[in-house]
Amino acid sequence: MQQDAKQGSASFGTVLGVAPGGVRVYSSDYATVDRRAMADRQSFRHFVDDVYMGYKWQCVELARRFLYVNYGLVFGDVAMAYEIFALRSLRSVRDGALHPLRSFRNGSKRRPEPHCLLIWNDDGEFEHTGHVAVVTEVTDHWVRVVEQNVGHHVWGAAQPFSRQLVA
Repeated sequence: MQQDAKQGSASFGTVLGVAPGGVRVYSSDYATVDRRAMADRQSFRHFVDDVYMGYKWQCVELARRFLYVNYGLVFGDVAMAYEIFALRSLRSVRDGALHPLRSFRNGSKRRPEPHCLLIWNDDGEFEHTGHVAVVTEVTDHWVRVVEQNVGHHVWGAAQPFSRQLVA
């Protein structure tokens, strides 16, 4: 693991932590990319078992890889993370069957559940792109998520999440 001592930021591709199902979460600190190893856009495309996950190490890539590793499901291609909210199905990689995908707006009576996706609109902190994270724990007071492309710090040894959001 390489850390930038000045900023405490882990370099591109460093494992920051591990999500449920053994899914690794990586640093996407593009300022530290080795341009010799990652010379063009094609080199940033990530595949698992010949299934396209997304661009290394973006939030959408983690969400798709999490669903694939844990459930054998993927969602369709999206240009930006906020577009996931409008999708209505996930596809089984094994047999192509479609499975319903339901969306609930912030403030609804139904609260997030572990392993669901938490999606931000294309405004505020995530202007133009939105953001997606995977929920790992929920209480009446907070929601814990795993995510890529927000912060590039290695998690503490006893910390199984990227960050904790106030509920």
